[in-house]
Amino acid sequence: MLTTNDFPTTAVFPALVAGTRIDIGLIFAIVAVLAVWFALYRTARGLKLRLVGHNAQFAEYSGIRSTVIMVSAMTVASAPGGLLGAMFVQGQSYGKLTILFEGGPAFEGILIAIVARSRPLAVPVVALFYGYLRRGAQLMNIRTDVPSEVIGVVTAIIILLVASSFSMPGRKFFARILGRDATPSAVTEAGK
Repeated sequence: MLTTNDFPTTAVFPALVAGTRIDIGLIFAIVAVLAVWFALYRTARGLKLRLVGHNAQFAEYSGIRSTVIMVSAMTVASAPGGLLGAMFVQGQSYGKLTILFEGGPAFEGILIAIVARSRPLAVPVVALFYGYLRRGAQLMNIRTDVPSEVIGVVTAIIILLVASSFSMPGRKFFARILGRDATPSAVTEAGK
């Protein structure tokens, strides 16, 4: 693999924990999560962005220019993407540029956002578990005969289950068998 010379030590993020690949990029990531949460849930622009994300036609009907909000959101979202690339290259694991630089983190970020249901404060937890799953797949492939593609299948199943918004099929059938009424009105009347 063709690579550049190693970056000078002043251009590589310092390690937070000596002897590991945990560097100051972790602090940047936590600050970015908090900044995104604040921008989405504590500002008027964030409210407009969430409204456009839920229903762009209703936002347009209520006087919000949804096209402008969508384009500005995509433009602003490129900044954390660039920060991710800088942290990835300048971190303890690389410290140099390579040919065919790995483009997987952007796709994995989308997967993590889907599983976290677009809640910024849930992203670090989901990312930690996803990273554990990915690292475990590599170790499982090395130490056992299980191919690493199995983890890809498991990951796909997890994402499909979390991202799907349909209810369990046959819910009314099972409720009838068990002698329960599955309609919401029965639940409210039972609460009275």
